[in-house]
Amino acid sequence: MKLQNFWLLGFMLSTSCSSEGNECDFPDVDNGKIAQYYYIFKKFYFPMKEGSKLSVSCSAGYIFQSGRQEDEITCTSEGWEPPAICFKKCLRPSIPNGFVHNAKELYKPFDTTEYSCHEGFMTTNGDSSETINCTSGQWLPPPGCHQKTDSCETPPLTNGYYVTTRKSFRVMETVQYQCNEGYYTATGTSADWVECLPRGWSSTPSCTKMACGRLETVENGGFYPVKPSYTERDVVQFYCKENYSIKGSELIQCYSFGWDPQPPICEERKNKCPPPPRPAHGILLSSLTLHRVGDKAHYDCDDNYMLIGPEQIHCENGHWTTPPSCVQLKQKIICDKPPQIENGNAVRSLEVYNSGDAIQYKCTDGYEIEGPKEITCKKGKWPEPPKCIVNNKYCLTPPVLIKGELVETPLASYEDGSSVEYKCHSFHLMEGSKTVYCERGAWSDLPKCLKPCTLTAADMKERNLELQWSSDLHSNFLHGDMVEFQCMDGFELPMYTEVKGLCKNGQIQYPTCKKKASLKSCGPPPKVEHSINNSSQEVYESGSLVVYHCSEYHFLNGHSTIQCSNGLWESPPTCIEPCVLSTEEMDRSHVRLKWSVDSNYFLHGEFVDFLCKPGYENYEYAITFGLRGQCRFGYLTYPKCIPRQG
Repeated sequence: MKLQNFWLLGFMLSTSCSSEGNECDFPDVDNGKIAQYYYIFKKFYFPMKEGSKLSVSCSAGYIFQSGRQEDEITCTSEGWEPPAICFKKCLRPSIPNGFVHNAKELYKPFDTTEYSCHEGFMTTNGDSSETINCTSGQWLPPPGCHQKTDSCETPPLTNGYYVTTRKSFRVMETVQYQCNEGYYTATGTSADWVECLPRGWSSTPSCTKMACGRLETVENGGFYPVKPSYTERDVVQFYCKENYSIKGSELIQCYSFGWDPQPPICEERKNKCPPPPRPAHGILLSSLTLHRVGDKAHYDCDDNYMLIGPEQIHCENGHWTTPPSCVQLKQKIICDKPPQIENGNAVRSLEVYNSGDAIQYKCTDGYEIEGPKEITCKKGKWPEPPKCIVNNKYCLTPPVLIKGELVETPLASYEDGSSVEYKCHSFHLMEGSKTVYCERGAWSDLPKCLKPCTLTAADMKERNLELQWSSDLHSNFLHGDMVEFQCMDGFELPMYTEVKGLCKNGQIQYPTCKKKASLKSCGPPPKVEHSINNSSQEVYESGSLVVYHCSEYHFLNGHSTIQCSNGLWESPPTCIEPCVLSTEEMDRSHVRLKWSVDSNYFLHGEFVDFLCKPGYENYEYAITFGLRGQCRFGYLTYPKCIPRQG
């Protein structure tokens, strides 16, 4: 009963379409599907005629660009319209320390939303709020709220190193990092700078093994995932906007030599031809899914059929030129004898082979087949047969390791699965596994022996360097060791740069010291009242220091040390006079000291506690610490007591 319903539906679809016009093949639905019976009876329903309609539903979590879970596509002269592409929806972004404005649970492709950060936090761009876009199921740029800070700690860095040993940096300061050989920064360079911002580092330092660079923007389309750079084996998928189609491959992959195939483009759907017509018993050799003006379609016929008409037709002004036809031959085409192969033979099952017949091959013991084991005769001719190659289960003597050698004496041959070990010469560091295996007649990859480094006086002199420790001059440094230098007299390095060199496979990466700029000297340091200093010269070189000391009981306000910088002294401190305790003032205020003191002098800022004399009480009893005075700039304030009432 169900089968009858399917045939009835197929009859209704075919009768509702016009008898003339273009046809549409079975649609490829990305992340979606059509009714199951179309898959079961694909050959019966397709190709469909122009004007036919199909309902398409997207898989869970995907929707059409229109925002609907289900949509209808129509067979037109341009193919199926709109394109049956289901885009992944975006979930409501979860943003710690922030919130989304007018949040929804789900968002359509290309939707935008805005989020803001709580007080004390900021977005990735350093603002209080930011707009993000739903692209291929993910939010771009990635949302996040970062805590405002006045300093940054250097994050861990693999496959690279920082050019300084400092771990903490203030806002506006920068740090440089360097990637190891074969690794690159997010911008595709071997080194980069990052800046400490109030939200943290301007970008996270990273070193990756980059094989392919950034992809250019696709006009009228896009791709995902979107990354600054890509590593080997990364796959990128492209898509086009409505009314545009992909010219080229939808998927490309990153290899060691770059992208393959090349990135496609999106072109407008116009002046294109429908799928080429398929004559009875004809074979369409073209594999294109979209056909543009000037494209060609090549034809052949089934076995024992002859092609009548042109072998190829052209797409012109949205239509194909007249296709050929295939006519059955009255007599089958007899094929030549099957070709022979070395170290193998054809397994014959027939005395005479006609066009369309197939034959299999097998190899003799000790050999294995290379290529398809079965070939088919076409138009009386056999294609190239397979080959029988030696099934090599042994490996020859292991290869020579540069700057290294085998641990044991090598043999003439090794069985499959055997292994040998290598060691490096003195002071050479091994990179990779010391064990190498015999696999299907070939040895696995050898390790490398990285060279040590030696210093040369000429290299150091060229860069205005000398060794921090003289004992290092004739030493060998292993790959990865750091060599400590110091600048020669009269030379210096930029601030925050260490005078160190890294040994990398026989080469030392030397720093370079530059000549110091000539700076102006200073005269005698400024005089400070009630102080003495350690100055005894009339002229001080730039960088010189002078220390001030205040007289007894005088308070030092500011830094005790000042420096001469290119002809100018830093601002000196001041010495603030002490306060002298007055018995006359205490008598007038009817107070006495709460505690005994060793001296009548009090430093600037010190507090003095008092008590009222007998028969008197605190005039300012409501004020906390009312019977306390403070020495300020040589003047002591005294509390007041009045005669006790009653």
